[in-house]
Amino acid sequence: MIGFIGLGQLGSRLATLLVEAGHEVMVFDADSSAIQALVDRGAMAAEFCTDLGRCCDTVLTCLPSPQASETVMLGENGLLSTMSTGSTWIETSTISVDGTLRMATIAESCGIHMLEAPMTGGVHRAARGEMTIFAGGSEDLFEQHRSLLETIGGEVIYLGETGSASLVKVISNLLCLVDL
Repeated sequence: MIGFIGLGQLGSRLATLLVEAGHEVMVFDADSSAIQALVDRGAMAAEFCTDLGRCCDTVLTCLPSPQASETVMLGENGLLSTMSTGSTWIETSTISVDGTLRMATIAESCGIHMLEAPMTGGVHRAARGEMTIFAGGSEDLFEQHRSLLETIGGEVIYLGETGSASLVKVISNLLCLVDL
């Protein structure tokens, strides 16, 4: 089963793509109406985000800020405390290179694999599964989850070691600002 935390404008569309592709998906968000919208599409609801750690081998997070990612994953009753050794956390949120490296190190110390997968393309492209995904982390881990990432994104680009995808995402954001 796949866990998904963060059902905002982007996350809800990504989780929907997973459900529509036939994956068993358990979802959590601070907004219960966002959870219900996904349940109505076929997902299962988690009462707490830590439920996903107990039930899912892979958990994706799509959160609005680095602080939100840190709180959900590392805070009191954070998700890492309930994930099984050998499971995978895929972080799609935009966070700094330093933040990514720090959280990946903590995850690894807990026996959890982390794959960073920040995206670009906008909410309209997310709804069609056409986001560009920048992936960073172990190449073996990337290959294990490539098809999952291809379900939610059009182009999936493996960039190498952890931190590389976060760096390219920040550069991409800066280039978009320059283009305005």
